[in-house]
Order: sequence, then structure tokens, then C-alpha cells
Amino acid sequence: MTAAKTLLRSWLPPVVAAAVIFGGWEAVLAVVRPDGFVLPPPSEIGSAVVENFDAIITATGVTGFIIVTGLLAGVVVGAAFALLVTAFRAANETLTPLAVAVNAVPIIALAPIFNAWFGLLS
Repeated sequence: MTAAKTLLRSWLPPVVAAAVIFGGWEAVLAVVRPDGFVLPPPSEIGSAVVENFDAIITATGVTGFIIVTGLLAGVVVGAAFALLVTAFRAANETLTPLAVAVNAVPIIALAPIFNAWFGLLS
């Protein structure tokens, strides 16, 4: 089997499925015509992405910076706690139950608390 056939065989089904889904979505909305803000057609979504591309790229850069900053802060704080807990038994006995309790809380519940503390919304 040639490389072109292998490529076609691996890429064609998802491309056809996406075309059917988006084409069906567009066709149903052309017939039903709900309010645009409820479920806009894919063509309007695509044109909005093109119109707002600069803002999307800027927001992506800001989000990426926040992600990398948070990751680095988490690594530094986590490494410091790990060193502290392994070096001192009292720190282990004090911080381990706290870490277990924080780990038991879903992150979605902690997000508003961290946002209030650190003001991450910009």
C-alpha cells in the first residue's frame, strides 16, 4: 500500500464525519432558524473567528503566559514543600494532612477562592 493510500485511509473518515456534522448543523439551522445567540451556524462562528483573530491570538498569549507562570510557581512551591516534608518529621506530620485535605477538594471549587485571593481575572 502506498503512502498516499495510507494517508487517505487515515484522514478521510474523520474529514467526512466533520463535513457531515457541520453540514448537517448548517442545514438544520437553515430550516429551523432559531435565535442566532442560541445556536449560531458554523459559518457565523468561522467568520467571527476570522474577524476577531487578533484578539483571540492576544488572549491566547496572555493565557499561555498565565499557564506557564502558574506551572513554574507550582513546581517551585511543590519542590519546596517536598524538601521540607522529607527533611523534617514535624513538617511531614503537619503538612501531609493539609495536602490530603486540599487534594480531596475538587479544583472547580477552589477556583473562585484562588481568584478572590490572587485576582486572576483580568
